[in-house]
Amino acid sequence: MMRRSKKENLVFLIVFLLIIVFGFLTLFKVPKTYSSAENRDLAQFSMPNVQTFLDGSFQDNLESAMSDQFTGSGKIREAYNGVLKSMPTLGIDDEICKNEYVSLGQGRSTFNCDSRIVYNPIHFTDEQKAAIKENMKQFNNLNDLADTYYYVINDPAVFDFRINKLTEDMAKILKNNMNGYKAISSLKFNNYKEAKKIFYKTDHHWNYYGAQRGYEDIAKMMNIKNVYKPVGLFRSGEEYFGSHARNIRNYDFPEEFMAYKYKLPHHKSYVNGRLSQYNGIARIENHEYEYEKNINFYGQYYGGDYAEVIFDYNQPEKENLLLIANSYSNAINELVAAGFDKTYIIDPRHNMDWRAKEYIKNNDIDKVLVILSDKLLTAESVNFGMGVSDAI
Repeated sequence: MMRRSKKENLVFLIVFLLIIVFGFLTLFKVPKTYSSAENRDLAQFSMPNVQTFLDGSFQDNLESAMSDQFTGSGKIREAYNGVLKSMPTLGIDDEICKNEYVSLGQGRSTFNCDSRIVYNPIHFTDEQKAAIKENMKQFNNLNDLADTYYYVINDPAVFDFRINKLTEDMAKILKNNMNGYKAISSLKFNNYKEAKKIFYKTDHHWNYYGAQRGYEDIAKMMNIKNVYKPVGLFRSGEEYFGSHARNIRNYDFPEEFMAYKYKLPHHKSYVNGRLSQYNGIARIENHEYEYEKNINFYGQYYGGDYAEVIFDYNQPEKENLLLIANSYSNAINELVAAGFDKTYIIDPRHNMDWRAKEYIKNNDIDKVLVILSDKLLTAESVNFGMGVSDAI
Protein backbone atom coordinates (compact mmCIF):
# COMPACT_ATOMS: atom_id res chain seq x y z
CA MET A 1 0.00 0.00 0.00
CA MET A 2 1.33 3.41 -0.98
CA ARG A 3 2.21 5.74 1.91
CA ARG A 4 -0.35 8.56 2.15
CA SER A 5 0.98 12.10 2.53
CA LYS A 6 -0.20 14.65 5.03
CA LYS A 7 -1.32 16.79 2.08
CA GLU A 8 -3.63 14.05 0.81
CA ASN A 9 -5.06 13.52 4.27
CA LEU A 10 -5.70 17.25 4.51
CA VAL A 11 -7.57 17.29 1.18
CA PHE A 12 -9.81 14.44 2.32
CA LEU A 13 -10.41 16.16 5.63
CA ILE A 14 -11.51 19.38 3.90
CA VAL A 15 -13.83 17.50 1.52
CA PHE A 16 -15.66 15.68 4.25
CA LEU A 17 -15.79 18.73 6.49
CA LEU A 18 -17.77 20.34 3.66
CA ILE A 19 -20.16 17.41 3.68
CA ILE A 20 -20.53 17.70 7.42
CA VAL A 21 -21.24 21.43 7.24
CA PHE A 22 -23.81 20.73 4.52
CA GLY A 23 -26.61 19.03 6.34
CA PHE A 24 -25.50 17.29 9.50
CA LEU A 25 -24.01 19.75 11.97
CA THR A 26 -25.93 17.77 14.54
CA LEU A 27 -23.19 15.16 14.42
CA PHE A 28 -20.86 17.74 16.03
CA LYS A 29 -23.24 18.53 18.83
CA VAL A 30 -22.83 16.60 22.04
CA PRO A 31 -23.63 13.17 20.59
CA LYS A 32 -26.09 10.74 22.04
CA THR A 33 -24.20 7.79 23.43
CA TYR A 34 -26.94 5.41 24.52
CA SER A 35 -30.48 4.53 23.48
CA SER A 36 -32.61 3.50 26.43
CA ALA A 37 -35.42 2.49 24.04
CA GLU A 38 -33.15 0.06 22.17
CA ASN A 39 -30.92 -0.80 25.13
CA ARG A 40 -27.71 -0.30 23.12
CA ASP A 41 -24.78 2.08 22.61
CA LEU A 42 -25.13 4.47 19.69
CA ALA A 43 -22.52 4.87 16.94
CA GLN A 44 -20.21 7.90 17.21
CA PHE A 45 -18.76 9.89 14.31
CA SER A 46 -15.00 9.64 13.64
CA MET A 47 -12.97 12.01 11.44
CA PRO A 48 -11.68 10.50 8.15
CA ASN A 49 -8.30 10.22 6.50
CA VAL A 50 -7.20 8.70 3.19
CA GLN A 51 -6.61 5.24 4.63
CA THR A 52 -9.96 4.96 6.42
CA PHE A 53 -11.70 6.17 3.26
CA LEU A 54 -10.02 3.54 1.06
CA ASP A 55 -10.58 0.59 3.37
CA GLY A 56 -14.23 1.56 3.84
CA SER A 57 -14.13 1.93 7.61
CA PHE A 58 -14.98 5.65 7.42
CA GLN A 59 -18.00 5.01 5.19
CA ASP A 60 -19.29 2.31 7.51
CA ASN A 61 -18.81 4.57 10.51
CA LEU A 62 -20.52 7.48 8.73
CA GLU A 63 -23.50 5.27 7.81
CA SER A 64 -23.93 4.09 11.40
CA ALA A 65 -23.44 7.53 12.92
CA MET A 66 -25.95 9.16 10.57
CA SER A 67 -28.55 6.52 11.36
CA ASP A 68 -28.08 6.87 15.11
CA GLN A 69 -27.42 10.59 15.48
CA PHE A 70 -29.41 12.35 12.79
CA THR A 71 -32.87 11.69 11.35
CA GLY A 72 -32.12 13.34 7.96
CA SER A 73 -29.66 10.67 6.93
CA GLY A 74 -31.16 10.09 3.46
CA LYS A 75 -30.39 13.63 2.30
CA ILE A 76 -26.93 13.41 3.81
CA ARG A 77 -26.19 10.25 1.81
CA GLU A 78 -27.20 12.08 -1.38
CA ALA A 79 -24.83 14.92 -0.52
CA TYR A 80 -22.10 12.39 0.22
CA ASN A 81 -22.61 10.69 -3.16
CA GLY A 82 -22.48 14.10 -4.85
CA VAL A 83 -19.09 14.84 -3.32
CA LEU A 84 -17.82 11.40 -4.35
CA LYS A 85 -18.84 12.19 -7.92
CA SER A 86 -16.97 15.52 -7.89
CA MET A 87 -13.81 14.14 -6.29
CA PRO A 88 -11.84 13.73 -9.59
CA THR A 89 -11.96 17.53 -9.97
CA LEU A 90 -10.23 18.03 -6.63
CA GLY A 91 -6.78 17.26 -8.02
CA ILE A 92 -6.24 14.17 -5.86
CA ASP A 93 -3.67 11.80 -7.35
CA ASP A 94 -5.40 8.93 -9.19
CA GLU A 95 -2.83 6.56 -7.71
CA ILE A 96 -4.97 6.26 -4.58
CA CYS A 97 -7.59 4.27 -6.52
CA LYS A 98 -5.54 2.47 -9.18
CA ASN A 99 -5.89 -1.26 -8.59
CA GLU A 100 -7.71 -0.41 -5.35
CA TYR A 101 -11.26 -0.76 -4.04
CA VAL A 102 -12.79 2.56 -2.95
CA SER A 103 -15.76 1.82 -0.71
CA LEU A 104 -19.20 3.26 -1.41
CA GLY A 105 -20.65 1.61 1.70
CA GLN A 106 -22.81 -1.46 2.35
CA GLY A 107 -20.19 -3.85 0.99
CA ARG A 108 -19.86 -2.13 -2.39
CA SER A 109 -17.04 -0.22 -4.04
CA THR A 110 -15.65 1.19 -7.21
CA PHE A 111 -12.44 -0.42 -8.48
CA ASN A 112 -9.43 0.93 -10.36
CA CYS A 113 -10.88 4.46 -10.62
CA ASP A 114 -13.72 3.10 -12.77
CA SER A 115 -17.29 4.41 -12.85
CA ARG A 116 -19.07 1.16 -11.99
CA ILE A 117 -20.17 -0.50 -8.75
CA VAL A 118 -18.88 -3.90 -7.61
CA TYR A 119 -19.13 -6.00 -4.48
CA ASN A 120 -16.19 -5.93 -2.12
CA PRO A 121 -14.42 -9.33 -2.25
CA ILE A 122 -15.54 -11.60 0.58
CA HIS A 123 -14.48 -14.69 2.50
CA PHE A 124 -17.23 -16.90 3.84
CA THR A 125 -17.97 -16.41 7.52
CA ASP A 126 -18.46 -19.24 10.00
CA GLU A 127 -22.22 -18.68 9.75
CA GLN A 128 -22.10 -18.93 5.96
CA LYS A 129 -19.98 -22.08 6.12
CA ALA A 130 -22.55 -23.61 8.46
CA ALA A 131 -25.33 -22.72 5.99
CA ILE A 132 -23.35 -24.31 3.15
CA LYS A 133 -22.99 -27.49 5.19
CA GLU A 134 -26.74 -27.73 5.67
CA ASN A 135 -27.45 -26.98 2.02
CA MET A 136 -25.01 -29.72 1.00
CA LYS A 137 -27.32 -32.25 2.67
CA GLN A 138 -30.07 -31.13 0.33
CA PHE A 139 -27.81 -31.23 -2.73
CA ASN A 140 -26.75 -34.79 -1.95
CA ASN A 141 -30.42 -35.70 -1.61
CA LEU A 142 -31.06 -34.28 -5.10
CA ASN A 143 -28.12 -36.23 -6.49
CA ASP A 144 -29.72 -39.46 -5.31
CA LEU A 145 -33.02 -38.70 -7.07
CA ALA A 146 -32.01 -37.75 -10.64
CA ASP A 147 -29.11 -36.76 -12.89
CA THR A 148 -28.17 -33.47 -11.24
CA TYR A 149 -26.02 -30.72 -12.76
CA TYR A 150 -24.59 -27.67 -10.98
CA TYR A 151 -23.67 -24.34 -12.54
CA VAL A 152 -21.75 -21.88 -10.35
CA ILE A 153 -21.77 -18.14 -11.03
CA ASN A 154 -18.54 -16.59 -9.80
CA ASP A 155 -19.48 -12.95 -9.41
CA PRO A 156 -17.13 -10.16 -8.21
CA ALA A 157 -18.07 -10.86 -4.58
CA VAL A 158 -15.88 -13.98 -4.60
CA PHE A 159 -13.06 -12.55 -6.72
CA ASP A 160 -10.31 -10.12 -5.70
CA PHE A 161 -9.34 -8.02 -8.72
CA ARG A 162 -6.19 -6.76 -7.00
CA ILE A 163 -4.62 -10.21 -7.20
CA ASN A 164 -6.90 -11.74 -9.87
CA LYS A 165 -7.88 -14.76 -7.79
CA LEU A 166 -11.06 -16.25 -6.37
CA THR A 167 -11.53 -15.59 -2.68
CA GLU A 168 -13.93 -18.55 -2.51
CA ASP A 169 -13.90 -21.39 -5.06
CA MET A 170 -17.52 -22.52 -4.95
CA ALA A 171 -17.12 -25.22 -7.61
CA LYS A 172 -14.33 -26.75 -5.55
CA ILE A 173 -16.46 -26.57 -2.40
CA LEU A 174 -19.23 -28.47 -4.18
CA LYS A 175 -16.88 -31.13 -5.56
CA ASN A 176 -15.31 -31.68 -2.14
CA ASN A 177 -18.62 -32.04 -0.32
CA MET A 178 -20.93 -33.90 -2.71
CA ASN A 179 -21.29 -37.36 -4.17
CA GLY A 180 -23.30 -38.64 -7.11
CA TYR A 181 -23.68 -35.41 -9.10
CA LYS A 182 -23.60 -35.59 -12.89
CA ALA A 183 -21.43 -32.53 -13.66
CA ILE A 184 -20.31 -29.14 -12.30
CA SER A 185 -19.43 -26.10 -14.42
CA SER A 186 -18.97 -22.41 -13.67
CA LEU A 187 -18.95 -18.90 -15.12
CA LYS A 188 -15.31 -17.84 -15.16
CA PHE A 189 -13.30 -14.68 -15.73
CA ASN A 190 -9.64 -13.94 -15.06
CA ASN A 191 -9.49 -10.21 -14.36
CA TYR A 192 -11.45 -6.99 -14.06
CA LYS A 193 -11.48 -6.32 -17.82
CA GLU A 194 -13.16 -9.68 -18.48
CA ALA A 195 -15.63 -9.27 -15.60
CA LYS A 196 -16.77 -5.92 -17.00
CA LYS A 197 -18.02 -7.69 -20.12
CA ILE A 198 -20.13 -10.12 -18.10
CA PHE A 199 -21.83 -8.01 -15.41
CA TYR A 200 -23.87 -4.83 -15.37
CA LYS A 201 -22.31 -1.53 -14.39
CA THR A 202 -24.76 -0.91 -11.53
CA ASP A 203 -26.42 -4.31 -10.93
CA HIS A 204 -25.13 -7.54 -9.36
CA HIS A 205 -26.65 -9.76 -12.08
CA TRP A 206 -24.96 -10.88 -15.27
CA ASN A 207 -25.75 -8.72 -18.30
CA TYR A 208 -27.02 -9.94 -21.67
CA TYR A 209 -23.53 -11.06 -22.76
CA GLY A 210 -22.84 -12.83 -19.45
CA ALA A 211 -26.25 -14.54 -19.51
CA GLN A 212 -25.63 -15.86 -23.03
CA ARG A 213 -22.26 -17.20 -21.93
CA GLY A 214 -23.84 -18.90 -18.94
CA TYR A 215 -26.56 -20.43 -21.12
CA GLU A 216 -23.98 -21.80 -23.56
CA ASP A 217 -21.90 -23.20 -20.66
CA ILE A 218 -24.99 -24.98 -19.33
CA ALA A 219 -25.96 -26.31 -22.77
CA LYS A 220 -22.50 -27.77 -23.20
CA MET A 221 -22.47 -29.28 -19.71
CA MET A 222 -25.92 -30.87 -20.17
CA ASN A 223 -25.41 -31.85 -23.81
CA ILE A 224 -28.29 -29.69 -25.09
CA LYS A 225 -28.07 -29.95 -28.87
CA ASN A 226 -30.02 -26.98 -30.22
CA VAL A 227 -28.33 -23.89 -28.76
CA TYR A 228 -30.09 -20.61 -29.54
CA LYS A 229 -28.08 -17.59 -30.66
CA PRO A 230 -29.19 -13.95 -30.45
CA VAL A 231 -30.99 -12.53 -33.49
CA GLY A 232 -30.69 -8.90 -32.40
CA LEU A 233 -30.01 -6.50 -29.54
CA PHE A 234 -32.66 -4.48 -27.71
CA ARG A 235 -31.46 -1.07 -26.51
CA SER A 236 -33.68 0.89 -24.17
CA GLY A 237 -32.23 4.31 -24.99
CA GLU A 238 -32.82 5.21 -21.34
CA GLU A 239 -30.70 5.40 -18.20
CA TYR A 240 -30.79 2.24 -16.12
CA PHE A 241 -29.85 1.88 -12.45
CA GLY A 242 -29.42 -1.65 -11.14
CA SER A 243 -29.60 -3.22 -7.71
CA HIS A 244 -26.22 -1.89 -6.55
CA ALA A 245 -27.18 1.70 -7.36
CA ARG A 246 -30.65 1.39 -5.85
CA ASN A 247 -29.48 -0.27 -2.64
CA ILE A 248 -26.86 2.37 -1.82
CA ARG A 249 -28.77 5.27 -3.44
CA ASN A 250 -25.88 6.08 -5.74
CA TYR A 251 -27.11 7.28 -9.13
CA ASP A 252 -23.80 8.64 -10.40
CA PHE A 253 -23.08 5.83 -12.89
CA PRO A 254 -26.07 5.37 -15.21
CA GLU A 255 -26.00 2.74 -17.94
CA GLU A 256 -28.27 1.81 -20.81
CA PHE A 257 -30.36 -1.33 -20.36
CA MET A 258 -29.68 -3.75 -23.21
CA ALA A 259 -30.72 -7.34 -23.89
CA TYR A 260 -30.24 -9.93 -26.60
CA LYS A 261 -33.31 -10.80 -28.67
CA TYR A 262 -34.15 -14.42 -29.56
CA LYS A 263 -36.53 -16.28 -31.82
CA LEU A 264 -37.83 -19.17 -29.71
CA PRO A 265 -40.51 -21.78 -30.45
CA HIS A 266 -44.06 -21.11 -29.30
CA HIS A 267 -44.58 -22.12 -25.67
CA LYS A 268 -46.79 -21.61 -22.66
CA SER A 269 -45.75 -20.39 -19.23
CA TYR A 270 -47.41 -20.91 -15.85
CA VAL A 271 -46.63 -18.71 -12.85
CA ASN A 272 -47.50 -20.19 -9.48
CA GLY A 273 -49.96 -22.58 -11.15
CA ARG A 274 -51.71 -20.06 -13.40
CA LEU A 275 -51.31 -19.66 -17.17
CA SER A 276 -49.55 -16.33 -17.41
CA GLN A 277 -46.96 -14.38 -19.37
CA TYR A 278 -43.77 -14.79 -17.33
CA ASN A 279 -41.71 -11.81 -18.48
CA GLY A 280 -42.24 -8.28 -19.80
CA ILE A 281 -40.01 -8.54 -22.88
CA ALA A 282 -42.68 -7.70 -25.48
CA ARG A 283 -44.14 -4.87 -23.43
CA ILE A 284 -40.76 -3.24 -22.80
CA GLU A 285 -39.45 -3.70 -26.34
CA ASN A 286 -42.63 -1.96 -27.55
CA HIS A 287 -41.83 0.89 -25.13
CA GLU A 288 -45.04 0.39 -23.19
CA TYR A 289 -43.24 0.88 -19.89
CA GLU A 290 -42.00 4.11 -18.33
CA TYR A 291 -38.39 4.07 -17.14
CA GLU A 292 -37.74 5.19 -13.59
CA LYS A 293 -34.44 4.99 -11.74
CA ASN A 294 -35.88 3.08 -8.79
CA ILE A 295 -37.45 0.32 -10.93
CA ASN A 296 -35.92 -3.17 -11.09
CA PHE A 297 -35.69 -3.34 -14.86
CA TYR A 298 -33.84 -6.66 -14.86
CA GLY A 299 -36.88 -8.22 -13.18
CA GLN A 300 -39.41 -6.30 -15.28
CA TYR A 301 -37.77 -7.42 -18.53
CA TYR A 302 -36.70 -11.00 -17.81
CA GLY A 303 -39.33 -11.93 -15.23
CA GLY A 304 -39.68 -11.82 -11.47
CA ASP A 305 -38.90 -14.23 -8.64
CA TYR A 306 -41.70 -16.73 -8.03
CA ALA A 307 -42.08 -19.92 -6.03
CA GLU A 308 -42.76 -21.93 -9.21
CA VAL A 309 -42.64 -21.19 -12.93
CA ILE A 310 -43.37 -23.84 -15.59
CA PHE A 311 -42.51 -23.62 -19.29
CA ASP A 312 -44.24 -26.00 -21.68
CA TYR A 313 -42.62 -26.15 -25.12
CA ASN A 314 -44.77 -29.16 -26.16
CA GLN A 315 -41.78 -31.20 -27.31
CA PRO A 316 -42.75 -34.67 -26.01
CA GLU A 317 -39.74 -36.29 -27.68
CA LYS A 318 -37.51 -34.33 -25.27
CA GLU A 319 -36.89 -34.70 -21.54
CA ASN A 320 -38.36 -32.78 -18.59
CA LEU A 321 -36.13 -30.51 -16.51
CA LEU A 322 -36.24 -29.27 -12.92
CA LEU A 323 -34.32 -25.97 -12.60
CA ILE A 324 -33.53 -24.66 -9.11
CA ALA A 325 -32.18 -21.11 -8.97
CA ASN A 326 -32.54 -17.54 -7.74
CA SER A 327 -32.97 -14.45 -9.94
CA TYR A 328 -29.81 -15.14 -11.95
CA SER A 329 -31.72 -17.71 -13.99
CA ASN A 330 -34.47 -15.25 -14.97
CA ALA A 331 -32.43 -14.08 -17.95
CA ILE A 332 -32.01 -17.61 -19.34
CA ASN A 333 -35.12 -19.47 -18.18
CA GLU A 334 -36.79 -19.46 -21.59
CA LEU A 335 -33.53 -20.32 -23.35
CA VAL A 336 -32.74 -23.34 -21.18
CA ALA A 337 -36.38 -24.47 -21.22
CA ALA A 338 -36.41 -24.45 -25.03
CA GLY A 339 -34.15 -27.49 -24.94
CA PHE A 340 -36.72 -29.57 -23.06
CA ASP A 341 -40.37 -30.59 -23.19
CA LYS A 342 -41.45 -29.16 -19.85
CA THR A 343 -39.23 -27.18 -17.47
CA TYR A 344 -40.18 -26.69 -13.82
CA ILE A 345 -38.42 -23.78 -12.13
CA ILE A 346 -38.26 -23.54 -8.35
CA ASP A 347 -36.89 -20.55 -6.42
CA PRO A 348 -35.75 -22.17 -3.14
CA ARG A 349 -36.00 -18.83 -1.32
CA HIS A 350 -39.73 -18.54 -1.99
CA ASN A 351 -40.99 -22.13 -2.16
CA MET A 352 -40.96 -23.85 1.23
CA ASP A 353 -43.64 -26.42 0.41
CA TRP A 354 -42.12 -28.55 -2.34
CA ARG A 355 -40.34 -31.85 -1.70
CA ALA A 356 -37.89 -33.06 -4.34
CA LYS A 357 -38.71 -36.78 -4.16
CA GLU A 358 -42.44 -36.32 -4.75
CA TYR A 359 -41.98 -33.40 -7.18
CA ILE A 360 -39.56 -35.29 -9.42
CA LYS A 361 -41.76 -38.38 -9.46
CA ASN A 362 -45.06 -36.56 -10.05
CA ASN A 363 -43.69 -34.44 -12.92
CA ASP A 364 -41.60 -37.13 -14.64
CA ILE A 365 -38.41 -35.13 -14.17
CA ASP A 366 -35.42 -36.53 -16.08
CA LYS A 367 -32.72 -34.01 -15.17
CA VAL A 368 -32.09 -31.43 -12.46
CA LEU A 369 -30.09 -28.20 -12.91
CA VAL A 370 -29.04 -26.12 -9.89
CA ILE A 371 -27.70 -22.61 -10.60
CA LEU A 372 -25.80 -21.17 -7.64
CA SER A 373 -24.45 -17.73 -6.78
CA ASP A 374 -22.59 -17.13 -3.53
CA LYS A 375 -25.74 -15.57 -2.06
CA LEU A 376 -27.78 -18.70 -2.72
CA LEU A 377 -25.07 -21.18 -1.75
CA THR A 378 -24.70 -19.53 1.66
CA ALA A 379 -28.39 -18.74 2.23
CA GLU A 380 -30.08 -19.95 5.39
CA SER A 381 -33.68 -21.21 5.45
CA VAL A 382 -33.87 -22.13 1.76
CA ASN A 383 -35.58 -25.25 0.46
CA PHE A 384 -33.60 -27.23 -2.10
CA GLY A 385 -36.11 -30.06 -1.88
CA MET A 386 -35.91 -31.45 1.63
CA GLY A 387 -37.61 -28.65 3.47
CA VAL A 388 -35.71 -26.39 5.83
CA SER A 389 -36.66 -28.29 8.97
CA ASP A 390 -35.69 -31.60 7.35
CA ALA A 391 -32.26 -30.36 6.28
CA ILE A 392 -31.22 -28.81 9.57
